[in-house]
Amino acid sequence: AALHGRKIGGAFLDPTNPEPLPADHPLWSAPDCMITMHLSGRSGRGMMFRRAAALFLRNLTAFLESKPMENVANLDAGY
Repeated sequence: AALHGRKIGGAFLDPTNPEPLPADHPLWSAPDCMITMHLSGRSGRGMMFRRAAALFLRNLTAFLESKPMENVANLDAGY
């Protein structure tokens, strides 16, 4: 309500309640609201962060070469 009413300027949320948020939850349409993947715990051997770094490097290379990137956010679809 605070986001929709512009009582606060924005929010970055991790986690949410409920989690995952239902597709029709008002937070998806809230102005200046960023919902991040849940990362409160640590990966057992850091594999999640290695995979994320590898994906970043692949996407950086693709971007610099004007090629399609992986896992691009679709803002029109809301994610």
